Amino acid sequence: MKKLLKNKWFRRVLFPGLGVLGGFAYYYFIGCSGNTCPISSNPYISMGYGAVMGLVFSMPGKRPRRGHPISRSAAVHQKPEIQNPKQIQN
Repeated sequence: MKKLLKNKWFRRVLFPGLGVLGGFAYYYFIGCSGNTCPISSNPYISMGYGAVMGLVFSMPGKRPRRGHPISRSAAVHQKPEIQNPKQIQN
C-alpha cells in the first residue's frame, strides 16, 4: 500500500475522489437550502470544490536539493568571525 501511495498518479486520482466524497458530505450534512451559500447550496459546486482541494493536497511540496544552503539546518551556519575592526564597516 505504501508503494501505491507513493505513485503520484494514484494520489492525483485518490485525493480528488476523496475530495468529491467530502464535498458531497459537506453539502448533505452541513449545506444550506437557500442560495445564500455559494459553495454548499449546490451539490455539484460543493463536490467540484472538494475535488480541487483534494488535487491541491495531492501535490507534493517542493523539496530542497541536497547541498543547497536552504536544506542545511540553521545550526550548521555560523557567522564568520571578524578578525580586525576594519571589517565591521558596511
